[in-house]
Amino acid sequence: MHPAILIVLFLMYALGVAAASPAAVLCGLLMLLAARLLLGGHVPAGTLRGGLRRVRWLLLALTVTHLWFTPGVRLWPELGTLSPTAAGLSLAVWRALALLEMVAGAALLIARCGRDGLSGGLYWLATPFGSVRERLAVRVGLTLECLPQVRALLGAGHDESAAAPSSGVAGRVRRIARAAVGALAQADAVPFALADAPSLRIVVPPPPPWWQWLWPLALGLLFIALARLES
Repeated sequence: MHPAILIVLFLMYALGVAAASPAAVLCGLLMLLAARLLLGGHVPAGTLRGGLRRVRWLLLALTVTHLWFTPGVRLWPELGTLSPTAAGLSLAVWRALALLEMVAGAALLIARCGRDGLSGGLYWLATPFGSVRERLAVRVGLTLECLPQVRALLGAGHDESAAAPSSGVAGRVRRIARAAVGALAQADAVPFALADAPSLRIVVPPPPPWWQWLWPLALGLLFIALARLES
């Protein structure tokens, strides 16, 4: 399938699942399983674990916010205001599942398209924006190319902090911060223009067949129908 279609499919999927209704979340889970079987593309465990690690604090914030700040029947009335509510528990579960599904969908998209596919798909989708599309595609491609180096720098800072525990928490934080600053400086030095990045080759795909646009259209209509059924 054309990479631009896959990107649009993911955007439609994320918008639909973001409603966090039970029907949308369950349908999103089935779609993930179907996409894994039909589209192929092995998702490295490290990619999925990295995505989950990045949203762990957002998951915690969602859980706490919904459990204790949603009005409704309290699960343990004897605790008073310290008790979460039943409605909050339901909202927390469905919204957390929706977020996890979006992370898994993004990991599947990256695994299926790769750097060249994502850059080429974005380049094709940004055709109406003229020269901006080249900058966007180059930035995405080089960001994906630099991710292993940035992770290595951050990992080096973490290893260095673990090797010198006697310096205290402040010293370890400073070392990790220096590694992070070095990683950001290296990423900032990446050129914007394709002419200045000879190592990056953007493979511009041909236009997708018209019938492939029926997939994101059908997906959008499906989520709209689910929303109307639950309203």
